[in-house]
Amino acid sequence: GRLVMSLNLERKLLNERKAEKEKLKQKKKEVSAEDIIVFKDFQEEHAWRISKMMEHPERPVVIPEPQQNTRGAPKIRDYNASIAGSNAGVGSGDFHVYRHERAREKARQKFMEEEEARLKEEALYQTQRAQLEKEAQDKTEKNRKKRQKKKNKKAADKAQKKAKSDVAGGPDSNAADSDESSSEGEPEEAHFKIGGP
Repeated sequence: GRLVMSLNLERKLLNERKAEKEKLKQKKKEVSAEDIIVFKDFQEEHAWRISKMMEHPERPVVIPEPQQNTRGAPKIRDYNASIAGSNAGVGSGDFHVYRHERAREKARQKFMEEEEARLKEEALYQTQRAQLEKEAQDKTEKNRKKRQKKKNKKAADKAQKKAKSDVAGGPDSNAADSDESSSEGEPEEAHFKIGGP
């Protein structure tokens, strides 16, 4: 009698679970077309997310911290209660405890050494990057000054030439002015050519 009763109870519970799953599936299927948003590209999705966020500016925005590579990082204990003496692992019952403790300690030390090496490498990279950026800025500044100096010299030469032509006066100066005006209408000849001799 009890066996038949427990089987019936199990069947009843299974049927109830199936019915609950079916209800959940129906709820998922009942999503209306208005609830579904299809984006053309990432920019559109991003704009939509920002607009949704800005609908309620009083809500705090949670920006998650970038995940650190802590996978496999052993817990570093401040105090290790299971300190074994020089006889550690002598008894057959304690050997597995000693072996696991030793493996954990080796993993911890290896992790700390790798982390220290990674931090040193990161610091070296940052100093080299800062040095290269400084060199690039210095070179850019030098070239900018050089270009400005050349531009100023060209403007000064042009002003000097114009002053000479104004001082000289007469018919020659008008001819020179007409030559300059005709040359201004034409495009300047390129100073360099790309892809050819």
